[in-house]
Amino acid sequence: MRVLCAVLEKLLRCQRRILTNQNLILERIEDMSQVLDQVKDFAAKIDEATNAIAARIQTLIDKINAGTATPEEIAAVLQPEVDRLTELGKDPSNPAI
Repeated sequence: MRVLCAVLEKLLRCQRRILTNQNLILERIEDMSQVLDQVKDFAAKIDEATNAIAARIQTLIDKINAGTATPEEIAAVLQPEVDRLTELGKDPSNPAI
């Protein structure tokens, strides 16, 4: 009987360890899921921003092709786009770049 109790106690300790590890894994998966959601949101914002930039540049191209864009207008439209792209490319952890 004593042997059976010892075996059962050992099994219960193993089960507790497994459950503890399982809970830790589930917590990590939840954390990773939250990070993944943040990455998806960030990618969607970049996609939205680059689509808007592309649309503005296409409008400018259309004006150039129609012969209705002046050099000043071209510069006025392109400079903010350059600024936006520069801002998108900045590394928040290293603002000097």
